[in-house]
Amino acid sequence: MERREKNNLFQKLTHSIKSIFFSNKNEKKELSPLEALDLEISKQESNLKLHYDYPAVEIIVKKIADLKLQKIGLTSNSSYIKQACKLLKDKSEEHLMQTLYFLDTVPMNKIDDIEKKDILACSAYIAEILQEYKRASDYYKKAINSCNDIKIVQEFKKYLERLNILKSVDKEEVKDKKLKNLEETYTNMSEEVMLKSAEVLENMALNYAKSPKGRELAKRYYKEVLYILRKLIEINQDKYFCKYIKVLIDGVEFFMFSNVYLQEAIDLLKKDKCKVERETLIERVKALKDKKFIQKSKILNDIIEL
Repeated sequence: MERREKNNLFQKLTHSIKSIFFSNKNEKKELSPLEALDLEISKQESNLKLHYDYPAVEIIVKKIADLKLQKIGLTSNSSYIKQACKLLKDKSEEHLMQTLYFLDTVPMNKIDDIEKKDILACSAYIAEILQEYKRASDYYKKAINSCNDIKIVQEFKKYLERLNILKSVDKEEVKDKKLKNLEETYTNMSEEVMLKSAEVLENMALNYAKSPKGRELAKRYYKEVLYILRKLIEINQDKYFCKYIKVLIDGVEFFMFSNVYLQEAIDLLKKDKCKVERETLIERVKALKDKKFIQKSKILNDIIEL
């Protein structure tokens, strides 16, 4: 009897040891959200070096910046970062710009270096997603100069690596080709036909802008309209300046382009470059004050001063 009990006990113990051994061997360790992000970032950084065409590299660069944006949202204790995450309802250009302008208004002199580093890094990632690479570089440099943190230096180095890969896949050649095509299209075109082309293209752009799926195409048409108007100004400044300023304002109002266009429109209006429609255009600019991404931007003061 005693011997049988010992055998049963031995069998149970053996079974328990085998269960522990095999379950540990077969079960995969579940990654935390932070570990999963780090793993995906490393994977995309390695993937980036395997591509040599600009569109593919551009997509991966945006993906890396987006993953880093998610990571900082997960790790930062900053209330400003938490608010920025709420503003990023999706990764649409409109919400990215709104978030960037919000972060630009943070009173940096009232926060510590750790929070300052997080906010500037967050701004840099958003600028990178928006393909505003100079702006992203400026955020990194500002962080390095104002924060005593080696991590931001390491982030800047990784960003420069991504930027160098982008440059190595002939981004400028792509831009030059597009510009060359535009020049070939409009070189021998008459003033009247150019103006008509601009009007048709802008109507198409405005139509496509109404649909989320058509926004990219709308922006391409819009940029061509801007190109035509700049060419027309070279022919006759007085005749086309009002139209040019209107198109600049359209870029911000309807296509959510950078406030650089709006700043140019404001500067031209201040210089009295457009007399006939000046008051109407100023009213349009002032109406933009109600847009959230304008309210959170430094350009608001320039609008008020008009």
